[in-house]
Amino acid sequence: MTDTDVFWHWFAEQESYIHQELEQHPDAIAEAIATKLKTIHPDLVFDIPFELENGKRQLILSADGDASLFDLVFSLVDAAPDLPNWNFVALRPRTNQADQAIDLAGLYLEYEDIFFRITNDDLPLELEIYIRGYDNEDNRYVHGFFLLLDTLLGEYDAVTYTETVAIHPYDDEIEDLSRFITLRDIFDERKQKKN
Repeated sequence: MTDTDVFWHWFAEQESYIHQELEQHPDAIAEAIATKLKTIHPDLVFDIPFELENGKRQLILSADGDASLFDLVFSLVDAAPDLPNWNFVALRPRTNQADQAIDLAGLYLEYEDIFFRITNDDLPLELEIYIRGYDNEDNRYVHGFFLLLDTLLGEYDAVTYTETVAIHPYDDEIEDLSRFITLRDIFDERKQKKN
């Protein structure tokens, strides 16, 4: 049995418990899944949103922004068993929400905290990012930004079609900055033109 087979065999045995008990025991369940997933590759991560879609939970498997792991994530999802209570998703999907917020160990970031400037006319987009309260010695800001970029564009597009040139503290005095949420439409327009 491959590590992928072992993971899915274990998940299939645990799926009912995970589906029913996720909200009561999120930390224990997250730790158990992470431990099993790390046997496939130590840099793979996952998310299970609390919201159900038609009674189903989603298991989102992610390369955490590492393009070299995309094929592994796609093959892992392709190998997933057919479980009636679950949808399996490769890479963090675009959320299409007007705002999104995350809390990283006490650092709260949302779309409204992020601004940008594009420094080129093609894809990949070269971005200068400006974040309210940004502290360049606190890695949570960078990690939070990339997580929010994944939710804005989807992990595949965020990694494939954007390059972050620099991250700076936001200042009201800086001109020609755009709100983060507007990046989605700009990106879609440029991607459509390219295709």
